[in-house]
Amino acid sequence: MGTVENVQSSEPDEIVIDDEVVIDDEIVIDDEVVAVDTENKLTDNIFQDIISKISSMGPKVSLPFSQTFSETDTTVDLKDDSLGYYIKKCPNIGNNPEDWVDTLSYNTLKDSYLIVNDHVKEEISSAHKGFIEHLKGNWEYPSTFYEGSGIVIGGGGKYSLQAYAVISAIRELKTTLPIEVLIPSSLEQDKPFCEMLNTKFDDVKCIFLQDIFEDQFLKTHKFHAFQYKSLALMVSSFQNVLLLDADDFPVRNINDIFDNDIFEENGMIVWPDFWRRTTHPYFYESAGIDIDFNKRLRNFYENIDEINETTDEGKDSKLPYHDFEGALPDPSSETGEFLIDKKRHWKSLILSLYYNVHGPNVFYHLFSQYAAGQGDKETFLAAAHILELPYYQVYLKPSLDAYFEPKEDARRSVAYYQKDYRKDYQYRFIDNEKNLNDFLNHKHTESDSLFAHCNLPKFDVIQMTDKNDFTYVKDDEHFRAMTCKDCLKEVDLEKIFTVAYYEEVCKEDQSENVFKYLVHKNHDKICKYWKKRYDLVLNTVIAD
Repeated sequence: MGTVENVQSSEPDEIVIDDEVVIDDEIVIDDEVVAVDTENKLTDNIFQDIISKISSMGPKVSLPFSQTFSETDTTVDLKDDSLGYYIKKCPNIGNNPEDWVDTLSYNTLKDSYLIVNDHVKEEISSAHKGFIEHLKGNWEYPSTFYEGSGIVIGGGGKYSLQAYAVISAIRELKTTLPIEVLIPSSLEQDKPFCEMLNTKFDDVKCIFLQDIFEDQFLKTHKFHAFQYKSLALMVSSFQNVLLLDADDFPVRNINDIFDNDIFEENGMIVWPDFWRRTTHPYFYESAGIDIDFNKRLRNFYENIDEINETTDEGKDSKLPYHDFEGALPDPSSETGEFLIDKKRHWKSLILSLYYNVHGPNVFYHLFSQYAAGQGDKETFLAAAHILELPYYQVYLKPSLDAYFEPKEDARRSVAYYQKDYRKDYQYRFIDNEKNLNDFLNHKHTESDSLFAHCNLPKFDVIQMTDKNDFTYVKDDEHFRAMTCKDCLKEVDLEKIFTVAYYEEVCKEDQSENVFKYLVHKNHDKICKYWKKRYDLVLNTVIAD
């Protein structure tokens, strides 16, 4: 189940079908082995060796069964080798303590959402433990391939345009860190974009899979969707990386983001999602990790730091499962922005790729049980945790930027702001902030915002045009989308990316438009909409 062969399509989120099961977001492998030379070219390539082992050592398990909901990585065909079956999706459990009562306990997380098939437990456990042991004894850090610090963003097709907006904001804020944009496929389509980056910005370039892997390998083997984050980290040239989604914008100058003892000591910084952790207990069992039900390390009701309480309720405890020693920390993770020192966390990176390759049929389900945001977001932290490597999790709650959508008669989110990890550390360990409500209250820390993750509506040029987003029903007048002044301070992020979009996409001579995926779209409709937004941001300021 861990391989797909002879895939020719270059679409990044394609679903590939084999004889038995739909496998979404899989990697296809052959037996070639490659390594790194001193000029960042691959000859006998360590990366292909890693990927080959990841594929061959994965659990032979098919998608979980579900009749209560349908997703691309569930099925209505229950098999002997199915991961299990869903009773229902795990609910999105947020920061309201009333929602926490016995919803996060061991028994609830084990028996209420995903029921793991007893017949495949040994298969999963044997594969999982076997790969971890193999990883510990193989693949030393390729020091000749990586150096320095920089920013990595995923691109390709429409994501190249979004990445261009992020890069425009980064340079507008005077951040000079080098930037690499991963182009996973379609070299010819994105070549004009990459040439434009080279001429328009200092120290920005594309990295192509064609330059990393052999041509024959790429003709028959494709990477997909969630694998791209781990892959981008692996093939980028930097040792220290800030990984950004193509819809995640820094809102401050971040030249010094790596220059801190917290990062140097841990080598990994992870930001929080809005939701409590709902990882299935079997994930830990499959990795050979014991959870100590007699030692409660954290109490999210009252204190985010280690408390070291003893309990005697065992597995029947109604306390949150992830309060106990050995479990991943609460809350769940969000990886629109992510900091890593690849030298310190080289093997975490490899294990995260393992979790992503075998995520759609096994690990994504075990990490989240279909709570909000199921996908790659837990893989990095989980890998470091399993390998007992250090990491720092930010606890400051993200702040939400939202507005009232008149066409839907409902409140709609635009972005959420993740906070500065250095301020998080200051409040927790220097100022000794102990009032949990004050500490986690997003309103109290809006001025500490460091990133704006614009995941809805992603400020996608075509999507916003088609939906006529951010306009009033009665007169079709446009209004501002981003309004959190305390989060943005003096940075008019919406102006930066709107100007970048309009001036690049709506050139009079469309032969100069480097975003070739837009060539056959309705140019007049797109530019009519974006001209109105362009005029709006040039003539208004962020509303109070």
